[in-house]
Amino acid sequence: YAVMLLLAIGQFTVIPFMSTYLVSNVNFTEADIKYIYLLGGGATFFTTPLIGKLSDLWGKLRVFTILVFISIFCIYSLTNLGNVSMGMALTITTLFFVFVGGRSIPATTMISASVKSEIRGGFLSLNTAVRQISIGMASYMGGNLLLREQSGHLINYDVAGWIAIFASLLSLYLARSLQIRS
Repeated sequence: YAVMLLLAIGQFTVIPFMSTYLVSNVNFTEADIKYIYLLGGGATFFTTPLIGKLSDLWGKLRVFTILVFISIFCIYSLTNLGNVSMGMALTITTLFFVFVGGRSIPATTMISASVKSEIRGGFLSLNTAVRQISIGMASYMGGNLLLREQSGHLINYDVAGWIAIFASLLSLYLARSLQIRS
């Protein structure tokens, strides 16, 4: 449950405020926001099956570890964006979607395989509830961190990023202790 909680914090202290941050600090317009989700969603459509296959081929923990470290770069880059070009911002947000979201694939597989098959259904139901509560907590935490300056810029998005990075590293540490069952 702790791995799932930390993964959610590692995503949702940042995700709900991405659009607002890009409009307020990176000079996106509201109309430009659709490109973030179009490119990010399109990229994950193709990379999600690949991440699943790599997890099966290379091992879930190895792929999870690689994705956590790449996602740290993506989280840091997104939450510390300055006034960059739209192309650069879209590249970073697309990579964020692919690698931050992609970590859930091997993590979920490891988490579900760490429980005896006879109680797996109940465990996964509770695990889903933990994830939903964690998403709410992380969004609340991120929302309380962000402040708007008189200029309209958001501040402390980088702090939300550091919390997401710390939670991601802690989730990796805990994932290494999962005992995978056949």
